[in-house]
Amino acid sequence: MDEKGLMMGVVLQYKVIVQKGPWAAKLPKNGSREWVTVIEAISGDGRLLHPVVINKGKAHYMGWYAKLQKMDVTTFGVLEKQWSNELLGLRWLKKIFNRETQESAGNSYRLLSLDGDVSYFNCEFFDYCLNAKIIPFCLPAHSTHLLQPLDVGIFGPLQRHYSNGLDEFI
Repeated sequence: MDEKGLMMGVVLQYKVIVQKGPWAAKLPKNGSREWVTVIEAISGDGRLLHPVVINKGKAHYMGWYAKLQKMDVTTFGVLEKQWSNELLGLRWLKKIFNRETQESAGNSYRLLSLDGDVSYFNCEFFDYCLNAKIIPFCLPAHSTHLLQPLDVGIFGPLQRHYSNGLDEFI
């Protein structure tokens, strides 16, 4: 399980054609600093678990999802601070991870590899893991490039596709 923040309206790279000169070309930005956070997980057998998309706010605004109506498999959440927190982490553990991996695991233990971010860990999270036969395994912080497969295999391509899609839209 890992999370990725995407800044709305910002592309990773772009090409600009300008006259030759000493100035640097800049792509205008909309000035927004809004972020969307995506929580993703992959099971040991390679299945992508349902992602969670978190928007900043106190309530859902249906306009956010107008173009995502076909993605009924995605769970949406809102947080005032916009990043994951203990409540959302526990909710994800119960509603996504446990529900979507329990049947294939049978009565066996399941390993949950976490990104080392402590924002969603608390006693209730670990207590639930213990009771549900889930072994939480925290990867060391700041080891993304070496040990965190979702950053390389999922979030890297997600960031590129988001940026390319945004570039085509603009």
